[in-house]
Amino acid sequence: MNIKLQYELIKKYPQIFRDIGCSPTKSCMAFGIEVADGWYNIIDNLCGQIMKTNPPDGFRAAQVKEKFGGLRFYVIGATEEIDNLIDVAEDKSFKICEMCGTDKNITTEGSYILTLCKSCRKKRSKIVK
Repeated sequence: MNIKLQYELIKKYPQIFRDIGCSPTKSCMAFGIEVADGWYNIIDNLCGQIMKTNPPDGFRAAQVKEKFGGLRFYVIGATEEIDNLIDVAEDKSFKICEMCGTDKNITTEGSYILTLCKSCRKKRSKIVK
């Protein structure tokens, strides 16, 4: 995710993203939010819902990345309610283009599993060649 969008999330949700920029020996959040910009709204909505649950003091993101075409939002100190919210957001990511955020013409075809719209997949295939 581009740095500007990451900073917006850090500013809005400092408890969740407190480990961004720390040492990689402390947290995988040292590498930032490792997804493309199209999933920004999924993550923003998820974090807003999490904060409404009044998460425990020690709650925070441990790693946010793409894996097998879907969002993975790993956390420390989650409640069952938070785990359920994360499950819903991760499921939603399989229906939203990771690059542009559209929900139209989504595919997971190709040699590397990514959730992209046909347009972004075409652009990516030109870059990768």
